[in-house]
Amino acid sequence: MRFSDYFGLKKKQAVLDFVDIPLETDVPVFLEPVAIKNLRSAWGHELASMLQTFLSSIEVH
Repeated sequence: MRFSDYFGLKKKQAVLDFVDIPLETDVPVFLEPVAIKNLRSAWGHELASMLQTFLSSIEVH
């Protein structure tokens, strides 16, 4: 069972705004920082900024 199934979303991964993870197993998810930084779109720049902010906040703690 996947996250979308559990919540009855009835949508496939291609139209979801998140990774539709299986709930019964552990799934390693890897973000490629260089690929994100090289995205040439408003979404890519926003994502890079959000990741930098998040990583800066956890470095402090």
